[in-house]
Amino acid sequence: MPIGIWAGPMDTPTIEDKIIVHLSQYSRYSQDYLCPPGMTQQGICERLGLTQPHISVELKKLIEDKVVEYRTARVKTSKTRKKVYFLTPRGENAAKTIKEAIPMEIFDLRTDIAIKEHLELREFDNLDFLTP
Repeated sequence: MPIGIWAGPMDTPTIEDKIIVHLSQYSRYSQDYLCPPGMTQQGICERLGLTQPHISVELKKLIEDKVVEYRTARVKTSKTRKKVYFLTPRGENAAKTIKEAIPMEIFDLRTDIAIKEHLELREFDNLDFLTP
């Protein structure tokens, strides 16, 4: 099954595509000690509006396909360490392909939440990540 391939204008992005694009917003945190909640399963569920079991199954497929990896890290909203998910180099390439092929309006991603998380983790005067 090809990952991140847009089939055409009449189709909608797959759940895998949505997860890949969502996680691409958090690439800068893949090795950080403190990560945003959007990198956890719960955060992915909230941003994409899907259930945890559904996200879990899709993440497992993406991990098997070596598109996504995970590790445990501190998460801003949690007292305990949690699994955080991030894209591999293959996943980054898939995200780039998806973003080039699919109009971003089709995705129902809560980018406002991702930006807020960035701001909470970084100083407010460092806004360079907001520019394309």
